[in-house]
Amino acid sequence: MKTYAAFRRAWRPATEGEPHPAIEEFVTSKLAHYADDRDFPARDGTSRLSPLIASGEITIADCAAAALAAPPTKGREKWLSELAWHEWFEHVKAEGLDAPRLEPRWDPPGERVERWRSGETGFPFVDAGMRELAATGWMHNRARMVTASFLVKHLHADWRLGERHFAELLLDYDPAQNEGNWQWVAGTGIDAQPWFQVFNPERQRERFDPEGAYCRRWVPEWGNGNYCEPLVDLAAEAAEAKRRYQAALEEARLSS
Repeated sequence: MKTYAAFRRAWRPATEGEPHPAIEEFVTSKLAHYADDRDFPARDGTSRLSPLIASGEITIADCAAAALAAPPTKGREKWLSELAWHEWFEHVKAEGLDAPRLEPRWDPPGERVERWRSGETGFPFVDAGMRELAATGWMHNRARMVTASFLVKHLHADWRLGERHFAELLLDYDPAQNEGNWQWVAGTGIDAQPWFQVFNPERQRERFDPEGAYCRRWVPEWGNGNYCEPLVDLAAEAAEAKRRYQAALEEARLSS
C-alpha cells in the first residue's frame, strides 16, 4: 500500500486566494538554486510537489503563477521548462499520440528484472533509486532516468514492465507522466531521447553523487565487502541494446 507519510508536511490546505504553503516554501527557499541543485539526489533541491500535482491538490497553473511572480533567476526558468514538459506529456496522452513508435526485441522478464526491482543490481546508483522508491513511494528524477535506462538498455526489458512497477509504488503516479517519461528514456515514444543514448549508471553516480552520500544512504553495504557483484557488463549490454534498436529501425523502414 502506498504511504503518504513522507509528504505529510506538504499536505496542508491552502487558504482560498493564497498560494499553497508547499509551493510558497519551495519558491522561497529553493527556486533560485533549482537549476544547480535539481540533478543531485543527495541535495534537497527539487520541489517535491509532484504528489500534490498528481492528486489535484495543486495544479501546474498554480506552480507557474508562483514561478512567474518570483524574481527572475536561472532556477525559475528551469522550473518553468519542467512544468511545460509536464503539460507536453498530458497533451500527448490526450491526443492519443502515446503509442510506441519503435519496438526493439525485449527479453522476457526473469531474475535480472527481479533484482532490478529489489535494488540488488550491483550498481549503487540504480539500487539506491529502487530502494528509495520502495521505502518512500518517491524517487529523485535523476535516479528515475538512470534506473529506467538500466532496465531497458542494459537488461533489455520491455519499458512497460518498469512503467507498471513505478505505477504501483509512486505517490506521484500519473499515467501521462509515467508513460511519457518511460518512453522518453526507452527511446520509443513520440518525443524521445535518441535510441542510441544509454545512461551509464557508474558515470551518472560519479557526476551526480560524487561523494556517494545518496548511494550510501540507501545502499549502506556498498563498499564494505558485502555488496552484490555487478549484474551485467555495462559496455557489452549497451552495445547489444544499440544492435537491437538498429535492427528494429531497419525492420520498421522495410515494412513502411
